[in-house]
Amino acid sequence: MLHKRFTAPFWFMLSLGIVATCLSLYGIHMIRVYAPTYVLSMLSKMSFFFLPAIIFIEAIMYWMVRKRNVYRKASWTHVILFAFAYFTPYIKELLFMPYAIYTGIRDVRSFMRSVTLGQVCLFWGLTVLAHISFARTLIKVFSKQPAGEGEPAQPENMLDDVLG
Repeated sequence: MLHKRFTAPFWFMLSLGIVATCLSLYGIHMIRVYAPTYVLSMLSKMSFFFLPAIIFIEAIMYWMVRKRNVYRKASWTHVILFAFAYFTPYIKELLFMPYAIYTGIRDVRSFMRSVTLGQVCLFWGLTVLAHISFARTLIKVFSKQPAGEGEPAQPENMLDDVLG
């Protein structure tokens, strides 16, 4: 039985990697603009690109298994959870900072510290769940299939290779 190629996770992760790279470059640029005397160490500069590199590596993995990946639910679970985990810091800034300013919370620093702790826990929880799903996908894709589920040795019709 031939399976259609499943490239949607690859394209989603590739676009997420491009967005992550652009945001990292923007972050380095903003540090240079607003703190020109602050010197970023090489490790600090590299840390801006750890997450985009991981995203690109996962996109390459999805490209490598695009023909064998029939476990679409686990792939989409990984992609959606990881994308949501990546954007949690931005969601925090968009939702809770205006709330703190609008409601006039006196101790904004303490409030934002609590929100940041929740955001960090949410980020790592979603990242772990996403990568468990990614590992499940890769294990299923690279495991041997039982004899009944593999492709037939010869097509039943000679034209199946040409038309299919």
